[in-house]
Amino acid sequence: MMCDGPELAARLRRAQSDTSNLRGVVQPYIQIVKGEEVCDKTGLPLGDVWRYFRFTWANLHRSVPGRSLMILVRDAATENHPVIGIAALASSAVQIGVRDDWIGWSPETYVGELRANATESHVRWLVGLIEGGLSEIYQDDLLDPAHDLLTRHHLVSPTSDIIVGLQDYARLQRHEHHRLVDARGHKQALQVGDKAR
Repeated sequence: MMCDGPELAARLRRAQSDTSNLRGVVQPYIQIVKGEEVCDKTGLPLGDVWRYFRFTWANLHRSVPGRSLMILVRDAATENHPVIGIAALASSAVQIGVRDDWIGWSPETYVGELRANATESHVRWLVGLIEGGLSEIYQDDLLDPAHDLLTRHHLVSPTSDIIVGLQDYARLQRHEHHRLVDARGHKQALQVGDKAR
């Protein structure tokens, strides 16, 4: 579902001399991500596709409070209609510092409020939030003895050294992903109905 960059660049160069055929080069269209819909070209769940691109995009991912509408921008001029952009409409604009501090949305303000005035209900909510977040993390690769990254004990009682080590490992893996990426490896056709691995 990724466009081959050099191939697209070559098509755009060819179109420079004849702009009448731009529709043959790029045909963008918007696809709204709804529920459990799957891509009719690849069989991949559209929500997973959007999240994959969001987490690997150039901008740092930040969750948004309230409802959001996820949007894929796809290119009908290429096989499998690769994703050429993503967007989202959300309930509220994010990262307006003055407003967030006043409402109590910023992490620093909210943590300060919890430290000063936490009730038993707040503590139960916070523990549930943490446990829920931990249960959603895919752990198999991190707990693989071959990588020697983590043990289950580390997950129960993490130290600052463990957290710094995981952050370093994440940076290294991102660097290696960008260094070793091979477009041909991402272009293997998936049959409709195949599950993402």
